[in-house]
This record gives sequence, C-alpha cells and structure tokens, in this order.
Amino acid sequence: MIRRRHLLLTFLALLPWSLNAQAFSLDTQLIREGAPDGSRWTIPRMAAIPTEGKDSGADLLMTLAKLSTTGTDVYRGIGFCTSHDGGKTWSALTELPYQAKPLRDDIRGMFGAVVPVFHRQTGKILLLGNCVGYTNYGNSKVKLTGMRFPAYAVYDPVTKKWSADYAVLMDQEEANTTSGIPWIQEDGSLLWPCNGGQVLRATFDGTKLSVIGRSPRIEGLGKAPKNTGEYHLTKSGDKFFLTLRCPDQNRIAVSQDGQNFQPAIPLTWDDGTIVPSVATQMRWVRQQGRLYLVYTRADDSSKGIFRSRAPLWMAEMDTTTLKLKKKTEVIAVPISPARDDLGNFGTAFVNDGLSYVTTSEFGRTKGSNSRVYITRIEATGQSLPSSTPDKTTAVDMTPAPSAEPVYPLDLHGQTPEDFDWKAHFAKGDGTSSDQLQQMLVASRIFRKRMDELSGQYRKLMTDRGNDEGVKLYNVMQEHWENLAQAELAFVGASWSEGSGKKEALAKHRFKIYLRRLKEMKELKSDSLFLNE
Repeated sequence: MIRRRHLLLTFLALLPWSLNAQAFSLDTQLIREGAPDGSRWTIPRMAAIPTEGKDSGADLLMTLAKLSTTGTDVYRGIGFCTSHDGGKTWSALTELPYQAKPLRDDIRGMFGAVVPVFHRQTGKILLLGNCVGYTNYGNSKVKLTGMRFPAYAVYDPVTKKWSADYAVLMDQEEANTTSGIPWIQEDGSLLWPCNGGQVLRATFDGTKLSVIGRSPRIEGLGKAPKNTGEYHLTKSGDKFFLTLRCPDQNRIAVSQDGQNFQPAIPLTWDDGTIVPSVATQMRWVRQQGRLYLVYTRADDSSKGIFRSRAPLWMAEMDTTTLKLKKKTEVIAVPISPARDDLGNFGTAFVNDGLSYVTTSEFGRTKGSNSRVYITRIEATGQSLPSSTPDKTTAVDMTPAPSAEPVYPLDLHGQTPEDFDWKAHFAKGDGTSSDQLQQMLVASRIFRKRMDELSGQYRKLMTDRGNDEGVKLYNVMQEHWENLAQAELAFVGASWSEGSGKKEALAKHRFKIYLRRLKEMKELKSDSLFLNE
C-alpha cells in the first residue's frame, strides 16, 4: 500500500448558512494524478464492500478507465485500486489484463464506461459496463462506431481475484449500458438501465449475469431519445428514481416498480425554473431518508468549461414534487486547477450516513493531469427542514474538526488569521472573477480554522471537566452563527441576483470570518476557561 499526501478541500455553500440546518459535511480529497504518455486515467467509480468493526464502515474499490489522448472515447484498459481506511490512503493502481475483442466484421470492441457494484447476495463485485466497438482499433486510424453491447466482469473480495476475462452479452441488441448504475433488488436481481430509455432485468449467481427482460421504453425523452443515457437508478421510500442524461435538457423519471416509468420530466428548481443542466451525467445520493442529486449546470464560474461540467453541484430532491430544492444547493466537487471537465463521475453508497462522489479530470484542457478526486459525504445526525428554507437558511457545510490543518493554499507556516491576505490578493490578475475566487478560497480556509479552534477549545474544557464552559461556549458560537447569517442576509438582500451580489457576499463573508478568527484568538487570552 502506498500513501499519498491528500489535499483536503472543504467547500461551503455560497449562500448564508444556519447552524440548525446542518445535515452533512463534505470533504474533498485529491487522491492521485498522472498517466502514461498518450493515455489518461479517468472516469473513476467506486464500490463499498461492507466490513465489520471498521470505523470507515467498508473497504473501498475504485476503478478507472484508461483512455487514449487522441480520438473520441477510445478505451485502452481498466485499472483498479483499493482503500481500507475510508479513502485516506489507496493501493497502487493495477491495470487489469483485459483486451479488445472481435465483435462483427472488422469491428473490435473494448470494455469501458464501467461501474463497480457490490452484490450483497453473493458477496461479489460486479463490474458493469459495455463493449464499445471501433474500426482500426490499435492504430492511429481508430474510429468509434455506434456498436455497443452490455459487458461485465466479476471481482471476489475474499480471494481478491478478478474474473479471467470480461463477458460480452452479444445477444442484447440496442442495449447500451454505458455508465449505467443499477439498483439491486432484495432477491439479488438487477434493474440495469440502458441508453434510450429502458431498464434491463438481470440475474446474477456469483459468476454469470443473465438478462431476462427489459422495461417498456420511457416516454418524454426530448428531441433525441436514442441519445439519452448514462442513467442512475435508485430507490427512495417505495418509489424508484432515474436520472437521464439528455442532449437538450437533463431529465428525471419515477416508477413504482423500476420497470414502468411515468414520462420523464425536465430537471427543475422548486420555484419552477429550469436547472440548466445538459448532456452530462447526474447521480443520486441517499442519506437519512432523503434523496440528493449530484449534477452539473451552467453558472458564471463554469464559463469556458466543456458543457459547464465543473463544479459538481449537489442539492436535495423533493421526492413528491420531483423538483430540486434550490436553497439546499452546495458544491460537491470544486473546479480543478486545470478547469477541466469533471462530468464523468459516480456516487457510492456505504450506509445511511456515508456516501462518496468520485470524479476526475477528463483531459480536455492543457493543464489536465488525470487528477482524481473523492468527496466524502457524512451525515451529522441532524435533519434539514422538511419545507423549503426561507431566504436566510441554507445547508451548513461545516466539516468536523481535523487533527491537523490542511488548507487549499500554502500559508507559508502562518495561521490564517495572521497571514498577509492583502499581499496575497495583490498577486492576482486584478479581475473581478479572480478576486471572487480568492475571497471564496480564503473564506473556506477561515471556516476550517474556526472549526479547528472550536474543536481545540471544546476538547480543552471537556478534558478539564468544565461542562459549564463548554455549554456557554456553544451558546456563544450559536449566537455568532446567527449574527453572521443575519449580516450576510442583510448584505445579500440589498443586491439583485447576479455577479455583483456574489462579489458583495464573498467580500463580506471574508470580513466577518477573519474578524471572528481574531476574536477567537483574543478569547483564548482573556478567558480562564481556555488558559492552558
């Protein structure tokens, strides 16, 4: 096992937050980067293997696709790595020995667009994907064709061995299962979505997967039904929910049985407006009885990024109205240093309180370096309001205190409250967008530093048995949280929606967070509760 230095990035909602609305924390880590010349490692997907007696809840297995740097979606191989400590450290990437196979005529196919899924009933991991057809595969004239067949491989977590080869289901015509994430029923059967608005029914005995039927075609898929795909099927309560990547506007569909779906509907906010999300994957996250969607959308910050495929956003889905709750939106994975496409991603369910998002740079920009990111989504034990929050309420993305500070910026050994931010800002290009980004990064650092100090203060008082001090500190912090929220709401209410409002909120958030950090430093010197 190798250990890589992790870059911990904690991202807060751009809207004011409320201590009482805290539902989960997000921690994003850069876990690897780099690829061989002429190739790129991308499309990371993860499966969780339940384990007993581990704080992490499960062992993790991640697969990545090896793609050519030339041509369109030319798959060259599949690699995998594992983690036994909740994604903190990862084994070296191992490439599987799977090779291209002859399909028909002069077309050869390669296993790709894979999704690892833990099959609880057999204890195996199914690697589900498709076999993509090419002409002239293996030379510079390689060309993608429209030929696709479902394909799969099997991994045994006990023996730690993969199946000798992947299997191609050549009898399944018009069943493009590229990047489709299935739902596994209690009896072990699979509902496996495929492009074009259908869901395959399949059985798996631990070795062989067999397709036994498929659903009627879903209606309402827009202008190009056959080009919709890369679906994710999940279940929440007694209903099935399906995400549909569509070329004109992304959609969702709902079903009582996972086979017969109501017509797909465009993705909208709870105010009735369209979520501008087009031709990119969307993934579900289930947590504590709620359903969240991870997606991309057009935004000022994503201008110039292919199809606005970064950052990855996350918001709660109202499972009754099938609309996204706009004021719960947060950034699940930020824009990478190369401002590359992050739109080929996945989510992995561990348990009701823990899930992951996995993504990577796709290799569309000059500075791209196959950077792979995971975001840990961990429930805090509290619940979001059941109704749509008012203008002063949103999700608190505060992370748990960490043992050592790791910031998305080199502070040259200084604490955030003592760092020369004025000199740092002066090094930027002076544009409004640069200033906005600088202040957002600084505010994230301030917030993390506040959480670290609060964790230290509470631990110090708890170790001394000073329950009164802890109680008073918590009351004080809650009052400050509410005051900060009110200040941001006051500033935001004076602006109309747009870049001006974002800049004003970012600027004021920077000021109040820095001010609070300095107050916390003074608090330690003035209060005997915190005197070490």
